[in-house]
Amino acid sequence: MLLAGVMLGTGTAAASADETPPPPAPSATPTPTPTPTPSPSESRPGSSLVITSPAAGFSPSKSVTVGGTMAAGSGVAVTASGSSGCVAAATDPSSVEWSCTATLPNGPGLVITATETLADGTAGGQDTVTVGVLGAPTIDKVPPQKSPGVASGTGYRGSSITLFVNGVSQACNAPVTDSGKWLCTIAGGSGNYSVRATQTVPSMGTSNPSAARQLMVNPTPTKPPAPVTPPTSPEPSPVLPPAPAVPDETPERTPTPSPTPSERADAGTLPWLERPIFPGHSGAGPTIGEALTNWGTPTGFGAQLPTPGETAAGGSWLWAPLFALAFISLIAMPLRLLASALRGRFSFRKPQLAGRNRRNTASGEPVPRNPWLMGAVPLAATAGLVVLAEGLNGEVRYVRLLFAVGAGLAILNVVGVAITSKLASDRLGVIGRLRFVPILLIIAAIATMIARLTGMEPPLVGGALIGVGFALTVPVRPRALVNLAGVGGVLLLAVLAWVAHGLVGPVDGFWASVFSELLATVCLAGVGSALILMLPIGALPGRVVLEWSRRAWFTTTLAVGTLAAAVLLPGVQPGITMLTALLVVTGFAAICVAVWAWSNYIEVARA
Repeated sequence: MLLAGVMLGTGTAAASADETPPPPAPSATPTPTPTPTPSPSESRPGSSLVITSPAAGFSPSKSVTVGGTMAAGSGVAVTASGSSGCVAAATDPSSVEWSCTATLPNGPGLVITATETLADGTAGGQDTVTVGVLGAPTIDKVPPQKSPGVASGTGYRGSSITLFVNGVSQACNAPVTDSGKWLCTIAGGSGNYSVRATQTVPSMGTSNPSAARQLMVNPTPTKPPAPVTPPTSPEPSPVLPPAPAVPDETPERTPTPSPTPSERADAGTLPWLERPIFPGHSGAGPTIGEALTNWGTPTGFGAQLPTPGETAAGGSWLWAPLFALAFISLIAMPLRLLASALRGRFSFRKPQLAGRNRRNTASGEPVPRNPWLMGAVPLAATAGLVVLAEGLNGEVRYVRLLFAVGAGLAILNVVGVAITSKLASDRLGVIGRLRFVPILLIIAAIATMIARLTGMEPPLVGGALIGVGFALTVPVRPRALVNLAGVGGVLLLAVLAWVAHGLVGPVDGFWASVFSELLATVCLAGVGSALILMLPIGALPGRVVLEWSRRAWFTTTLAVGTLAAAVLLPGVQPGITMLTALLVVTGFAAICVAVWAWSNYIEVARA
């Protein structure tokens, strides 16, 4: 009878609604009532903190209202992994109810913790609840132009997307990719559509629908009609009493001539905008008016940059140390061996900029270099490389992006390298000179090419262009410590920008977009630059640090590589792309080792 009562109470019995089960017979031996385990909130006198919402289970929205009861006059702080949490306090000192709204990351098993502070300032109780969070996916903002019938956006990796087109649901064929993108074809003909989207993870549930987007669909755009021009001959027609005009159906006039560039521009799009090179974009280009006025439209730069909480929930930190070890063993150390094998075999002339290669005809001395020009030219070139790594269109919003990227790189070099190196030099009592390091620009170009070819989002980019040079009489230890300070300054800026970019979230508008893109630049270029700076070759800090202490170089490079992997690994496509990259770097390492072995053993034996 007890089993029947339990089954009926949990809703698993198959009895009909009209049946009433008989009351259970009294047990001969009374069952002792178990002593409840005191909750954390009951462990402190005067505390009554309890979380009553949300209930443990699943939240279909990233915006979660957390509330419950507490001791009168207390305050409550709510924290959760990967979010900034929220703080609640009763407006009435006698009230015992509290609530606040926290924005949580997507993911299963998210632990929400509420901590109470009593009215006298002492710590109160604590309570937790575990929920799975799956917010609505985003739909890319589409300008009011004709679309080829495709909706795209971002979502939780591996979830399935369902579109609601004018209220009618249709499932997408492909799930959200590992980079967080989805793409769906809208079923139906030409017309205006209101599109919403939900995402589903079987182990959690289905999210709330996203905000609606309006799409003007024209899957098969027609060619603009040929312009009607009056007859050029002044001679009157031998026939046409006045009669209604009828379409000419003669075979000679059936073919339609290709539209001229001016006719295409009159149709509303520019020819060089019809195939944008921005990754993931599709369909017709923007109209002329939109291309010249969309200063405040987001470009998507940094949109795929995960927050620190998302990297923890997605498991990136578990694989990050392995990536760092692979970077050390397959790239950094083989490059050191190759550099030592090729030392002295080639001679390169240093690049001469801003008149350095011209001599003063009066004194015969070289013309002094303009420091502003020497700094601005490489900075502008690197900013262009960063923008190209993400992709661009012929629109004015990419002029704004170029400005934001240039400002971010300037902050990275001035604050991250110049100021921190100067402070470290003063502290150690040595004098160094800032200088442009050409190899940094070369490696930044190579990183841009790799990111462009592999489609990494967020991309691997470089941004630090300057270093500190010392006289040969300066000992290796202070030189290494000053260079480590420069790397640490770049990495610290990158981490701060990473956290700030996650707190800012999606933006719209000119200045908000500039701020978001500047933070993304400092984060991505800072992480990539720190990884590049630790390479033990040439005039890079990694070579000086390795010369001073192998343990310090290995520890620093491992930490930098781990952080870089946590930021960049979500943008690497799995499967064949990862395997191809592994094969390429393994082959590169084998070539470097072979050249080093030939130089140090075979050539020496022959000599």
